[in-house]
Amino acid sequence: MSSRNDTSTDGVYGRFKRWAGHAFAIGGGIESLSEKDIRLLERMAAYIKHRGMSEVAVMTLETCRPLNFLGSQVLQFFKPFVNFVFPDSEDFQRFAELLEDREVLNLFIEKIENSQTQEAERPKKK
Repeated sequence: MSSRNDTSTDGVYGRFKRWAGHAFAIGGGIESLSEKDIRLLERMAAYIKHRGMSEVAVMTLETCRPLNFLGSQVLQFFKPFVNFVFPDSEDFQRFAELLEDREVLNLFIEKIENSQTQEAERPKKK
């Protein structure tokens, strides 16, 4: 027998979850990425691989995963200093926005790891 004033944990929690479920939602997930966004992530992964920092980048991103939103805001703070990486500030702004979403962060880590694996599989010249 359920009434409108049900005070059970599940009832209260369920109503609260429906009421505030979207309050802390960030980003639209991987489905909302455009082709331009994916190319931007691939370009950044290639840049990190080119600098030989794949392992460090993956370790840092994995360690800071719970703080990904805060990390994206730190990127905004350092925006004036990193214009040499992103000459087009629109790309930098979009990269910082992309890192707010945990699903996109996972995709970015995969792209770094894939670029690293592709390099390892490539035959070495003698």
